[in-house]
Amino acid sequence: MSYISEYRIRQIEIYKKEGYQKYPKSKIKDGAILYKVSAFTFLDNSSGTEVEEWHIRTIRMKRGSLSWRGIKLSTGNELQQEKRCINCVQKIKGITWGKLSTKNGDFGFFKNIKNKYKVQFNEGDTYLPEGFFTTVLAASKFAYKRHLRLLKSNEEDLREVERERDSGEVYDPEVLQAELECYNELVAETKLLKSRLTKVIKASKTK
Repeated sequence: MSYISEYRIRQIEIYKKEGYQKYPKSKIKDGAILYKVSAFTFLDNSSGTEVEEWHIRTIRMKRGSLSWRGIKLSTGNELQQEKRCINCVQKIKGITWGKLSTKNGDFGFFKNIKNKYKVQFNEGDTYLPEGFFTTVLAASKFAYKRHLRLLKSNEEDLREVERERDSGEVYDPEVLQAELECYNELVAETKLLKSRLTKVIKASKTK
């Protein structure tokens, strides 16, 4: 088994463990919508969450040589093959989507969209990109669980720095302050994600 194959197997194991959605072949088509839930903190320390809509705009064949970690792969390599790519665009009113002309009801995606609002992945991949799901409920569950893991990891880092301080070891006060700020942000974001998830679950039960 090649190093690249081993690397891909490890990736798949991680995706499975963290709860990525398996590639839903029957639902991936032009016009389909994928969802991703994100949490964030503003400069004024207020926090928020958002349900992102990612619309599949095109499914096209991708040709040409491939690369892996910046290394061009030669013809005949196990990854050197033609693949169709799923091209998604995030729908954001006034930025990627809006009124296209003065005609009544002429709304849609703009022509020139920045790359940060685009995502591309291969057709038939084992899993969808991180955080992408076919339902808001699944996306909400993933975002909440992911934040819980981040919160636990950050808390461990914070406690380690505090231990160094309390034991009289050399520590950097700025590092402690940064860890504390990050921890507080994650706590606030996690609470909001939990609240959003609860609302989504209740809404799903009333349908």
